This record gives sequence, structure tokens and C-alpha cells, in this order.
Amino acid sequence: MAGLSLGLEPQSSGLFRIRLSHEFHIEAVQEVDSKQTSLCQVADLFAGLSVFSWLKYDVYRCWQINQQKQLRLFPIEQTLELSNSDQERCAILFYFNNRCKAHKLGVSLQTKRGLWTPQPTNPINFWFYEPQHPEDKAPTRS
Repeated sequence: MAGLSLGLEPQSSGLFRIRLSHEFHIEAVQEVDSKQTSLCQVADLFAGLSVFSWLKYDVYRCWQINQQKQLRLFPIEQTLELSNSDQERCAILFYFNNRCKAHKLGVSLQTKRGLWTPQPTNPINFWFYEPQHPEDKAPTRS
């Protein structure tokens, strides 16, 4: 299996643009309005779910516990006020996690306290960037 070829192309502004050329025949990556592009909506959904699961895992767990119908023997002293957005996101994450389990997609939420796929060859692959070297830095937006 061939690897991905990345090419750097200088632009007139002096900045460089990454080109995904050989294997995928992608000439350029262009920002689009996701309302008009369903594939972009799916990518936004997965990216948003992933980030939310890592950043707000404790919020999700609190929401999940509060959804249970069973009374707790020892009540949770700290109550968490969730925004409407967080409540919706928690419900979507809960549904997504259950569907992944039902279809045996190998996606874990609890193990690393965020969406993660231990086996990268699974159909859905979530991973959180971890530096491999002290000088290794995550890509950032400019």
C-alpha cells in the first residue's frame, strides 16, 4: 500500500500550501459552506463529537448518570448545570457510542475518557494527537 504524498507549494503571498497529489489526485483543499455539502457536514459532526468527547468527558459522564432512572444510594454532591448545547451534544454522543457498540465498530469512549479507536484499521478511527518527541508539535490553525 502506497503512502500519502504531501507536497508543499509556495503561494504568491509567501505562504506554503499543502498539496495532496499523487494517490488521491487532490489538487487543492477549499473551504466550503457545510450546509451545501453533506460530506462536509459528516466530517464536521465527527470532528465535533471527537473534540467534545475529550474536552467535556466529565460533563458527559455527569449527564449520563443523571439520565439513569434508578435512584442513587449516595447522591452526587456536585450538581452540574448543563447548557442546552451541552445537553444536546451529550445525547448525540450517547447515541453515537451506543450505535458503535451495537455494530461492533471498536470505538471506545470510556477507556481514554474521549472517543478513541484502539485498532486503527477499524472502519471508524478516532485518535487524539500525542507528541512522539519533545520537539514534536501538533498542527495548529494560523
